[in-house]
Amino acid sequence: MKGLAGLRAMTGDFEAARTLMARHRAIMEEIGRKLMLGGSAQMAGYVEMLAGDAPAAERELRRGYAILDSAGDRAYLPAVAAMLASALEAQGRHAEAERYVETASSMAADGDIDTQFRLRVIRAQLLLAQGRADEAERLVRGVVALAADTDELDLQAEGQVVLAEALRTVGRLDEAAAALDEALRHYEEKGNLVSAGRVRATLAEWGWGSDKGKPARTR
Repeated sequence: MKGLAGLRAMTGDFEAARTLMARHRAIMEEIGRKLMLGGSAQMAGYVEMLAGDAPAAERELRRGYAILDSAGDRAYLPAVAAMLASALEAQGRHAEAERYVETASSMAADGDIDTQFRLRVIRAQLLLAQGRADEAERLVRGVVALAADTDELDLQAEGQVVLAEALRTVGRLDEAAAALDEALRHYEEKGNLVSAGRVRATLAEWGWGSDKGKPARTR
């Protein structure tokens, strides 16, 4: 049910995604699966982030975090903490985001690729917010390499988006547009229509278009 919620959210059907998540939570509560209930906040947060509602994502993730923390969990908690950091970073609350990055980093397993990836992406975004674009670029290139060894197209795309932000900040516009085109390709292959639409909007905002994967200046 969680997976279906994510798929619905990627197509922009957020109400259906939220309904599915509510049903999932109700079932977990009914059967007493406290850890799975808390862990489901990661998907609930993902749905709200796709919907562009970072404060709603924060509420979902804080609820899940509280459940997991009170239970002494260390399996689901790192992923929820990392997603919570992402929601806070999206709201410009960088100091709070950093605290949750540290919390998640202290617990995340080396083999938890999704969480390790998200933590590095957030660190890169925090570096960008501090004006440290060169450091952010180096970090995010490692993130892109990490994601390339997986079949997680969303991760690969997200890494390229942050790489594009770092490259644009230092004035390397052709490379930035190429990174966005790569992100767009991954999102389209995944079927993540919402994120693909955002990449297209960013290309347009930056004054670039896409023609069969190659960047082309539109103005």
